[in-house]
Amino acid sequence: MGNPQLFLESSKLNKPSRVRRDETTGEIVIEGVRYLGSLSRNVDEEGVSNEYPLKSRKEAQNFYENLDIYLNHTRQLGQERGYEEKMGKLRGPFRHEEEASFANLHLNPKHPLSEQVAWDAEHSPSSVGLSHSAYGVGGKVKEGKRPIKITGAKSVDIVASPATSTTLFESEKPMADADVKAPEADPKPADNGHLVTESAKKIEALESEKKGLADRLASLELKLSEAEKREAEAQKRQERDALIAEHALTEHADDDFRKALYEASDESAKSIVLKLKAAVFHETPESVTSTLDESETNYAEALETWAKG
Repeated sequence: MGNPQLFLESSKLNKPSRVRRDETTGEIVIEGVRYLGSLSRNVDEEGVSNEYPLKSRKEAQNFYENLDIYLNHTRQLGQERGYEEKMGKLRGPFRHEEEASFANLHLNPKHPLSEQVAWDAEHSPSSVGLSHSAYGVGGKVKEGKRPIKITGAKSVDIVASPATSTTLFESEKPMADADVKAPEADPKPADNGHLVTESAKKIEALESEKKGLADRLASLELKLSEAEKREAEAQKRQERDALIAEHALTEHADDDFRKALYEASDESAKSIVLKLKAAVFHETPESVTSTLDESETNYAEALETWAKG
């Protein structure tokens, strides 16, 4: 056997599929998908077809568990797939028969085209198909067939017009030797443009909705911040009014005094009140500051400065 090569095998949904929604995750599940047949319809220039023996497919099952499912083919070989192209996963239970191997497609219900793919699979299977991409090493050709040992799986692509007409949901007998021949050229290339355009429109709509939600969130956060600021200011005014009442200055504190007190820091507020108290009751700074404890000596110093002024 030589070095691993990339193999592409395609299938069309010729039969209405079984579609359900997972009750736990909400995923759209298309059951019994034929992800790899025993014999490819594609033939090389020498008329040789790739064969995927039952043993090889069973041994490669782990490569396909949770394999990514994408929308359409890549435009260039080896190109990195876009986030918006990813639609879900291929998952078990797996079933292997002589003619083919089967599994389930789990589609992301939030992808813009998942519902469309599910509808087509159930009601218009001829308009959608599956293209499989995997790595393998070819063995010795025998009777027009080259056995492939699968060494890795790359992806499963959902396409509008797959290259072959092999059914995706039911077994098909392998081709006889006489059936092996080069496929006829398609006079009209497959056009997947409508899928890309519709996907782009839905993604644009989602982005617009996302921006609207972000703007609304920013507005709500601003209103919350303003409300918290108003509440803090009201709480501060209540504390300053209580300080005025504590020193029996309610009748002597006019609007200008209260405004200055509301705007002052906590440390300055008490000093301002004590100054007013000394002025109203004709007390000396020393008699007022004598009531202060050690932690309030800074107010006493402030009053001494005021008295000297």
